[in-house]
Amino acid sequence: MREEWAALVSEAGAIGLRLGIVLLALPLFFRLSTVLTRRLARRLSRGQHPTDKTLTRSALYLLRLALKSAATLGAIGFLGVDLSGIAALIASLGVGIGLALNGALANLVGGGILLLTRPFRIDDFIEVEGVSGTVEDIRLTLTRLRTPDGRTVYLPNGTLSAAVIVNLSEQRTRRLELTFPVAHDRRTEARTLILACAAREGRLHSSPAPQVLLTERTAQGITLALRAWVDEAALWDVHYALTEDIHASLAEHGIHIPSPTVELHTAKDGKEGT
Repeated sequence: MREEWAALVSEAGAIGLRLGIVLLALPLFFRLSTVLTRRLARRLSRGQHPTDKTLTRSALYLLRLALKSAATLGAIGFLGVDLSGIAALIASLGVGIGLALNGALANLVGGGILLLTRPFRIDDFIEVEGVSGTVEDIRLTLTRLRTPDGRTVYLPNGTLSAAVIVNLSEQRTRRLELTFPVAHDRRTEARTLILACAAREGRLHSSPAPQVLLTERTAQGITLALRAWVDEAALWDVHYALTEDIHASLAEHGIHIPSPTVELHTAKDGKEGT
């Protein structure tokens, strides 16, 4: 009886020792894998030939996940648990897990499609599903956007892979269009002033040259549209600067936005009517 107790205590001590080693080593290995992948990411981004940020971040995420999974399986095997039994259990539960995680699997497949087809990359500005923002991260199941007003939006990759995506950063040049309503009799003068402001803006492309076109005619006046090409990176800076410059120039020359007028007529009985 004593020998059985001694064997039991010895086995329990061995298991406790192994469990203690696992509890100490596993978090350390998790931390080490995170630090390793982060240093690898910095080195790849600072090299003479920087790698694609989107693929690099996704590949390093998969590497970190693989390292942690391998460490977990190794720890389970070190504790003496039969891994073949765990594999059989996972296989038997595979169908149920697949049905329960149907949406997650769709997002996982969608993430793979996005990484293969590359409709956008990290730091691109996109419009999708009524949301517009800068792509901050593309994960396995979701994509994170930062909107211009500072909000964070998470979009499932399953939805993104089947949605219409407008990538506003893919082209290096963009067409800028600004509209200005003016009176009918000031069309020629306003057109000259708008083109003069465009000529002073050095960030506009000279080819094709800026144009001022008549786009709308109403009873109150007309609408002139300035169309010009500019580098995508400078689009909004030029938009605001040129809008302010043109409005100031038109106001300086007395060209104001026409407003609708209402005529009042006096009826024969002395009452006013419209």
